[in-house]
Amino acid sequence: MIIGGKNIIYLSRFHDINYRYVKMDLPSADANQIANNLSNLGQIYNGEDPSTDGLARGQVLGDGIRVHSMVLPELPSSTTIHFYSPGEVYSIKHDIIDVKCLMPGLLLAIRKVVHLKNLVYGFEKFI
Repeated sequence: MIIGGKNIIYLSRFHDINYRYVKMDLPSADANQIANNLSNLGQIYNGEDPSTDGLARGQVLGDGIRVHSMVLPELPSSTTIHFYSPGEVYSIKHDIIDVKCLMPGLLLAIRKVVHLKNLVYGFEKFI
């Protein structure tokens, strides 16, 4: 998300497809954070799409960002993000198949948090 962040404001449409294995919060905290990060960049996404009343079109967050959340019991986490304009699609996908992959990041956060003097929001600030 950080890499494509500067270029995506030129693409007019955006959808976030989010899968979780339990229905805790839909849309997920990840989807909400992505929508917040992409809001206030001077771009209104999906502006020409008037159909906001149908649930199948996704929940609208931020500046017109559509989030589609689903529960798949076999998959701990999957996020697919599509930015698109006529003639092109830019997609980013991240799947977590086993939560063990999160352990190195958890250990890094534990090591760093003891040295913090104030609140830090977002793991990307540790990397």
